[in-house]
Amino acid sequence: MVLGGLAGIVDVDLDNPVAVAVADLLLPETLESGRAARPRSHRWYVCEPAPRSKAYSLTKRMADRLMVESREATLVELRSTGHQTVVAPSIHPVDGDRYMWHQGEICEIDGEVLAGLVLDVAVAALLALNRPLGSREWFLIHGFGFLCPRFGADRAGRIVEAASMAFDDEEHDGRMLAVRSFLRKPVDDDAPMMEDLLAAELERLAPGVPALIERWCARDRREGRGAR
Repeated sequence: MVLGGLAGIVDVDLDNPVAVAVADLLLPETLESGRAARPRSHRWYVCEPAPRSKAYSLTKRMADRLMVESREATLVELRSTGHQTVVAPSIHPVDGDRYMWHQGEICEIDGEVLAGLVLDVAVAALLALNRPLGSREWFLIHGFGFLCPRFGADRAGRIVEAASMAFDDEEHDGRMLAVRSFLRKPVDDDAPMMEDLLAAELERLAPGVPALIERWCARDRREGRGAR
């Protein structure tokens, strides 16, 4: 299927299973497709205007450290004008998987809004993949504080909550209560110093994560999409 253009058909391609999990919480419900190995890896939208195509990937160093397979190192891809996606009734040429559609109606959404939500999915998946074995509450507190000045408190809260849900443990409710109570006012008179401290601690807990988020946000600001 040819994407973008005047038709405005856009595919959100979720290459990593963790990205699929957080997308269920962050993306609007819409038509889904995939194949047997990845049954819900594509989410379809109609956008006006069609957003710019982009991909959010782990660095090679981070992928190696997390032992993420190369095919899952790209967390999520926004596929639009200039791209194509294989759909049913095609069959995958390597493993013979049959592509399939799931029942549902395609969602119409503003292209810039969708681009921002795809960035949210990427950041939430990034945090979830980099969760430490211990101190997960402390990790998300600093993740939330780091995101607040870049995304705003409400949006940062949604991202962190999706990441916490993807941890797949029994401590989500208590963890989120601690996050919300610890940083009720993320910006104060000492904001620059606090931001540096939050970034430094997040870097200690999850090496490379702050820099990668900064890179994604800077790229999206340059392109006039996503972070706002």
